[in-house]
Amino acid sequence: MKKLPALALLLAAAPAHAVVLWTTSFSGTAETSRSLTNTAVDASFTDTLSGTYANLTFSDTSFTGSAFVNVSGRTYFSPNTNVDNPAAAAPQNGGSWQSEFRYTGGSQTISLDSITFDVNRTSSAGAVATTSDGLLRQVLLTAEYSTDGGVNWFNVDVAKTVNITPSITATPDLGQTYSFASPLVVDHSSSSDLWIRFKAENVAESTGAYVNLHNISFNGSVVPEPASALLGATGLLLLLRRRRA
Repeated sequence: MKKLPALALLLAAAPAHAVVLWTTSFSGTAETSRSLTNTAVDASFTDTLSGTYANLTFSDTSFTGSAFVNVSGRTYFSPNTNVDNPAAAAPQNGGSWQSEFRYTGGSQTISLDSITFDVNRTSSAGAVATTSDGLLRQVLLTAEYSTDGGVNWFNVDVAKTVNITPSITATPDLGQTYSFASPLVVDHSSSSDLWIRFKAENVAESTGAYVNLHNISFNGSVVPEPASALLGATGLLLLLRRRRA
């Protein structure tokens, strides 16, 4: 009897193609009422993750506030600091902000390919900008990850310069995709929780901008449990036997 090719076994145990596993949205408008909501998208992802944000910091220590801004029914994570105008009057001269989003409490093993999210600009009063005033605004955005509780951080992708000068009126969100160099495997059943850190900083522009995040999506696949992988391999073996009979 011929042996089942090793490649077939690997295919049986391999995770499926990348899909949106879950999205993170924001709610609340005050310091004491902000929260993150994680919504499963693909049926294969059944975890209920707890999402929190932490360590919101600014390069200008005189600024310590933040808010979630609700505009037309859409809520944005808004540190509310003027990231690309360090020469502005305090305290709106942060130069940069950085914040962590921590995902804990799951039990599945996942393989992440990319993170997508929207970026937009608001005024200092929190109104989303939908028209251009002709002034150039560019922000350097960095996305990093940690799976050891923040001890070590690695870039999800190279930092990207985003032109947030608004030029459209209906949809002010600018979609961003940050792809891992190779799939990131996270075992939520162990101590390998996923932390994501975003940083927005100035690109030496003379005009200020308040940068916000909206709808973070995590794209990848669920890694089958060993028992499920074995069952799949067994089924494939039976199928091959039938074809050869």
